Amino acid sequence: MVDSKNLKTPASRVRKTNVAVSGLGHQPPPSSSKYNVHTTSRLGQTPGSRATSNGSGPKSFVVVAIVEGRGVAKGELGMASMDVRHPELALSQFADTAGYSRLLTKLHILDPVEIVVPETAVEKGGDMAVLLELLKTNLPNAQVTAVPRRYFNDAGGLELLTRLKVAECSTIEKDIAEKYYCLSSVAALIKYIEYIQNIAFACGSVKITYKGVENTCMIDPVTIKDLELIVSLKNGSKSSLYSEMNRTYTACGARMLRSSLLQPPANVDVIEQRLDAVEELLSNEPLFRSLRSLMSRMLDVEQLITLCVHLNREETVRIVEYKITQIIHLKHTLELVEPLRDALASRASELFVQYSEVRFSFSLF
Repeated sequence: MVDSKNLKTPASRVRKTNVAVSGLGHQPPPSSSKYNVHTTSRLGQTPGSRATSNGSGPKSFVVVAIVEGRGVAKGELGMASMDVRHPELALSQFADTAGYSRLLTKLHILDPVEIVVPETAVEKGGDMAVLLELLKTNLPNAQVTAVPRRYFNDAGGLELLTRLKVAECSTIEKDIAEKYYCLSSVAALIKYIEYIQNIAFACGSVKITYKGVENTCMIDPVTIKDLELIVSLKNGSKSSLYSEMNRTYTACGARMLRSSLLQPPANVDVIEQRLDAVEELLSNEPLFRSLRSLMSRMLDVEQLITLCVHLNREETVRIVEYKITQIIHLKHTLELVEPLRDALASRASELFVQYSEVRFSFSLF
């Protein structure tokens, strides 16, 4: 039975702060997913077609959990993010300025559909009041949702990482064992996504990456707006730098382009590797055409492999049909792996060599 007393207080906060309050911890999971990802129309594009964009890239299904330190740790932020269609969990913890410029830049890159914060943050005089106001101003299309503070639990976050990580991420616990705010945000995010999507994550199925602020150029939100990187001041998204440059053929490519514009690398080796790759493509037109042909026939790989990650608590006809379609798409995409590797083999660019040496282990049933 739902405890109306537990719901009454948060509901009053919603009217004051325009923050939604999740039923997590108060109500049973919904009977259907909050975000409808069980449709092929969300898959990105059909093989051979160019990825389309309204200026902000492919439709976002990214959910972000944020928690801020209190007292002497004020300004220390932990963040975890995941696109509900993709089995990758991105983590971060960093000290920010009073204007939260680093956090806002990261959020602009992610373009989240929803931001999860502790309920204590939306109380009168809450410790994240300034941040909530900035989120409302800078990300007006993102829903901010409050969940009980107890779900931001660092011990629970570490336990979830240990259970969900893929084999390649074997050292992730050591890397972030003392990043308590980051771990707290992990616990809240995973529990919230499982709740709203009515799913459970399979053990050993999630790729986990820690993304700090080192070796990157941080562009503040005001500069992003003034330079019209994503949105034009006159014509909205139609005349921005991103829309003019976006000639990508895959959803993954569109996401990487957006990230590279908003947070370009500051590592000289990374920059040189990319320049060498571009130079080789410009000087070798057959290679360029071959790669473009192969990439244009690939679907959104990250979305396809969620088939092995999301364990639906309820199987409907629509979900079963979606999974069958995904299996067919996955088979089609995997058949392109070897031709892609052959096209990259024996190339001069170090970046292409690294890609060609990636090993894939899979079997088709």
